[in-house]
Formats: sequence, C-alpha cells, structure tokens
Amino acid sequence: MAPRRTPHSPRLGALQPLLLVLLVLPSMLPGCLPQEIVPIPGFGTPEKIAMAEKAALLAFAAAFRNHPIFGQYGGWANVSLGMSYETSRPCVQFWKWITCDEEGRVNSIDMDNAAMVALNPAFARGRKPEPLKGVIPWRQMRALGNLQLLRVVGNDVSGPVLPGIIFRFPKLKEIMFLDNKMVGPIPNTVSALKSLQKLDVSMNRITGAIPPGIATLTSLTWLALSQNRMSGVLPAALGNLRQLRKLDLGGNGFRGPMPPSWGALKRLELINLQKLNLGGPVPAAWLGMVSMKHFVAPAARIRGRFPSGLLRLSQISDIILYNNRLWGPLPPAGQLFAPRTLTQLDVRGNYLNGSVPKVPAGRLIDFKYFSNCFLPKPSPKCTRS
Repeated sequence: MAPRRTPHSPRLGALQPLLLVLLVLPSMLPGCLPQEIVPIPGFGTPEKIAMAEKAALLAFAAAFRNHPIFGQYGGWANVSLGMSYETSRPCVQFWKWITCDEEGRVNSIDMDNAAMVALNPAFARGRKPEPLKGVIPWRQMRALGNLQLLRVVGNDVSGPVLPGIIFRFPKLKEIMFLDNKMVGPIPNTVSALKSLQKLDVSMNRITGAIPPGIATLTSLTWLALSQNRMSGVLPAALGNLRQLRKLDLGGNGFRGPMPPSWGALKRLELINLQKLNLGGPVPAAWLGMVSMKHFVAPAARIRGRFPSGLLRLSQISDIILYNNRLWGPLPPAGQLFAPRTLTQLDVRGNYLNGSVPKVPAGRLIDFKYFSNCFLPKPSPKCTRS
C-alpha cells in the first residue's frame, strides 16, 4: 500500500518548477560562471567541484607564466609522478604550493618567493631568481570558495590588492601580500570576510583610506598596511578589533589625532605609527593597551611631554619615539627605567630638556637620547629663535 501523503508533504511534481529555476538562474545572472565551472551548492557533484577548482588553479598559473615553476618544472603538478596537468588532480597528487581539507577541497595557496627559489633553475646556476609577475585572476578563481589562506609574498604581483568580488571568498582567514606591487584602494566589500584573522598588504602601492568595513572584522589579530600610499584620518572604529595583536600602519599618509578608543585594544602587542602625521599627544586612554610590548612611533609628529603612561604597561619592551616634538624633562630614572621588561628606549631628535637620567647598574637597556635639549650640552636647535 502506498504511504498516505499528509497535507504538508508536496508532490515531487510540484517542486519541479522550483528546481528548474535554481538550476537556470545562476547562468542568467551577470558575472556568474556556467554550471559546469562553479557548481551550485547542493547540486554539484564532488567531481565537478574538483574540476572547477583545478580550472581555477590553472588560471592562476597562467597569470604567472613568466615563472619557471609554471614552466618546465610543472608548477603545481606533481612532476615526480610524471603526470600532466590534464591527468593529475590538485588534492590527489598533492600539487605544490597548495593544501586541501579533509573533504578534498583546496583551502590554501602559499607562494612565498623565498620558498620557490629552490625550484628555479636560475637560482641553481647562482643567478638571482625572478619573482612572480602578473595579476591575480580573481574572477577565474571564484570556484575556490573554500580558500582559507592566500599567501603571495615577496614577488612582483601587480593589479588590485583586493577585488570588489572578494566577498566570494568568505572563508578566507589569512591574506598575506607583503612586498609586491599591488595597487589600491582596499574595497569596503572586505567586510564580508568575517573569518579573516590576518591581513598583511605592507610594502605595496595601495592608495585610499582605511575602509569602514575593516573595523567590522572582529576576528582580526594582525592588520598590516605599512609602507604604502594610503591616507585619511585614523579611524576610531578600529578600537572595535578587540582580538588585534599587531597594528602596523607606518609609512603612509595617515593623520591624527590618535583615537582614544584604541585604548580598548587590550591584546595589542605591537603598534607601528612611523612617519604618520599624528599632531598631538599620546592619549591617556592608551593605558588600556595592557599587552603592549612594542610601541613604535618615530618621526610621527607627536607633540607634548614624554608619554610616561607607557611606563605603566607591565610588558613594554620597546619605546621608539625619535624625531618627534616631545618637550619638557623625562621622568626620573627610578620611573623611566622601572619596567623590568624594557630593553630599548629611543627619544633622539626631540626637544626634551633637564638632565639625562642614568640607566641603573645591571640593566641592559639601549637608551638613546642625543640631539635634545639636555644639559649641559643642548642641541643647537634648542637655542634657535
């Protein structure tokens, strides 16, 4: 006897129009790849997904065809098995520079120039190996939806640092593009990367301001934007990134004031504000940075008295404040050198006056204080009208 159909169990025939729409709709949307390239979740077979990911990796290799590792060395194909790109599978033959998860999905691409030189024939012959040159083909890589790490460090990769379609890679946890030739700005669609923990795009040619979306990435532990061409006011909203341990903004055109809200960054261990236009004192609220070890802010146009509050941070190791506009006397030696973790204090090139505190016997502290207004031989700049 056929099972009785309840009022809430529709016939299969009633679902057919809906299934048809789900299968056809993606191909009708602008910018979507065909079904055989990007399988629809729930309908794509593992084989189709694997082939789509393989096509994405081959598109990546084609974008950097200048490099020998994608030439006679086979690149990602496991050459030890004598297989071609056509016959091998990334997660079966363990293509170089990638890793896969337990489900056989590609989850990382790690292309560090220092790690690739061993496969470069120029390096083997004693010549300087060439870096990767090209543009990351983001649109051709959309099938890599499980990607968690993308690391391309120390190369000549150009093009946009992040595309507007970065939201198509929602599982990314690490983006490491240090030392390339990428341009900006960083799109606000970066806010879709809710799992992102590390973003390092230092030493590129990025422009524009820090987008508001970055302040919504509450899983971030590492934010490095230094040595670019960025500008704008330091966003107070970065104080929302409570997991942040490294904040590296130096070498850009950012300007102050320094947001007091950053004092909520209780896990922050390193801050780099080198060569920014801060134009004011270090906020007293930054005493809340209780994990701070490395305070680096040389040539940042900091004004006011020496920020003695930093000496109350129990883990402080380095205070680098040379070439700013600090004035007045330093705290007495008993206070200045009180932190047992302090190893470096650099206040050269300011307008500090009074006497120079002496480092206590037995303390190994690199204390630099020249070119100030200390007695008995103040710098000539101190007597200028």
